[in-house]
Amino acid sequence: MPIDVHGGGPFTEVMRRLFAAVFCSFFMAGCAARKSAPSEVDVFQPKPAKSGRAQAAPAPAAAAREPRKPAVTNLEVTTGSVFSVNRTLRFVVLDFGFKPLPAVEQRLSVYRQGQKVGEVKISGPVLNNHLVADLVAGEAQPGDEVREE
Repeated sequence: MPIDVHGGGPFTEVMRRLFAAVFCSFFMAGCAARKSAPSEVDVFQPKPAKSGRAQAAPAPAAAAREPRKPAVTNLEVTTGSVFSVNRTLRFVVLDFGFKPLPAVEQRLSVYRQGQKVGEVKISGPVLNNHLVADLVAGEAQPGDEVREE
């Protein structure tokens, strides 16, 4: 009895054809199911309420297709902490880490546990992420938060 070295035979040929047919049918179904991309952003339209009361007229089609503008919030708020305090000369050294540094002559509020306890005015000098500020009003202690109002 001869041994088939190449792995052929009637069963293998049937499996190859079956695999090709299944692959082609999935490929053709995927191509037929695709829709063209919409040219504008789809806007959610709520279903009308089922009640006996009169409803307001729907918005015009042009207004419904106008994309909504996202709310903008400033993520670059100047916040830091009090690094050290000199009570005699009434100045503080502030640490801002990797956050943006405030400008010279800018006023910031000092907060302790969410309560405003003082106010400082940036006077300089600046060294890396530390800078000096004059204590204008109230008090400060190391660890207090410093931020814009």
